Amino acid sequence: MTLKELREAKNLTQLEVAYELKTTPGTISNWERGVQEPRLNQVQSLAKLYGVSTDEIIRAVQNSKQS
Repeated sequence: MTLKELREAKNLTQLEVAYELKTTPGTISNWERGVQEPRLNQVQSLAKLYGVSTDEIIRAVQNSKQS
């Protein structure tokens, strides 16, 4: 799965994720497009928000870069 697919599985918008992680929707978009990677603390926050492991977030980051 990609970061976008994980987000959509939770029915969240980029704006909602950005609010929860105290960042911008543009940053979330960059992560989902593989332009940038989230920092470790952000990976942990994403895992908690999406209800998955940090390993799954890391795999999703890699998958986002390839898609």
